[in-house]
Amino acid sequence: MSHLRLALLTLGATVVLSSPAGAQVEHWGSFATGKNTPFAMAVPGLEEVTAIDASNASAYFLERDGSEWAMGNGEDGELGVGSLANSLTSPVQVQFPVGVEIRSIGEAEGEAAAIDSTGQAWGWGSNVDGSLCIKGEKKITTPVKLPITGVKAVQGGEGHLLWLLDDGEVEGCGRNSDGELGDGDTKASSSPVRALGLEHVVEISAGQKSSCALGEGGEVFTWGGNANGQLGDGTTTNSDVPVHVSLPGSASEVSCGGNLASNGHTLALVGGELVGWGADQYGQVGDEGSANKLSPVRTGRHFERVVASGRSSLGISEGIVFGWGSADGDALGNGHARGTFLEPLSITSPATMISATAEDAVSG
Repeated sequence: MSHLRLALLTLGATVVLSSPAGAQVEHWGSFATGKNTPFAMAVPGLEEVTAIDASNASAYFLERDGSEWAMGNGEDGELGVGSLANSLTSPVQVQFPVGVEIRSIGEAEGEAAAIDSTGQAWGWGSNVDGSLCIKGEKKITTPVKLPITGVKAVQGGEGHLLWLLDDGEVEGCGRNSDGELGDGDTKASSSPVRALGLEHVVEISAGQKSSCALGEGGEVFTWGGNANGQLGDGTTTNSDVPVHVSLPGSASEVSCGGNLASNGHTLALVGGELVGWGADQYGQVGDEGSANKLSPVRTGRHFERVVASGRSSLGISEGIVFGWGSADGDALGNGHARGTFLEPLSITSPATMISATAEDAVSG
């Protein structure tokens, strides 16, 4: 049987997909069962999953037929089913109008976003600081059209969402106190604003207070909060406009994460090698160190995919999911509820996709 592997935490989530087709979920952490190793359960409704995305206490699945499914906490309306109910053990179908086919999905804290086959943006959930590009309205329980079209990707952090437009530029809405929208200002915006100086972008990512983008030539740009060096420009000074990160070569992937003042890091793949910078107190950069890195460092480790969480990170190599950094809150799913791991630990296999939230599971 092919398997869909899923890991969810009450205050943090990781989603791992081993095959586009599957009807079995493996999860770990305090979400639903409190397991700190993968735990399997049958899940109806998921047939051909083409994309996955993890929020702080929920998860989203895109089916090949254009439907989207969600599971987890729903207290902000983030499941998109017309209520504030949770669905902790099985996915529910997000309620788009009849005929709408979704082609891309994303999320921020307590909210979710999607792009349909025409390039129209949709959103639902908490709408903190107008992050869904809607002024005032909170806890939107079913998807609504947003004032953004010509979009091909969406990603978000705690209080802001970024939209990658068809023309390769980036727009954003929501919280902006650290410059995370990249528009040269620090004022929140419930209307889309353009990140300055970006063009030909092919990938976007966001942490709580920082944002990053990958250009078509492998260039990496970062902006927003920089307390731990997560912008990679050699300083700890915030930037309200994108800055170019000096890397040892062209990047193929970038991921920025972190959600607390004490963390925030960015990972990139350069020629398949993991390169990281920012907060490293828990070894989340992957260089086997524990001091913050203000500029990119090479790790000598190779992956096909990587994702930056809060105090931990995940990667896929030859179908195996590895995790490193803090295991607090069962974040690594490796049977260790506490501890710091500077070297990657094997968690589960096989896998083809991973997604992890920037939210940490903070334990007493």
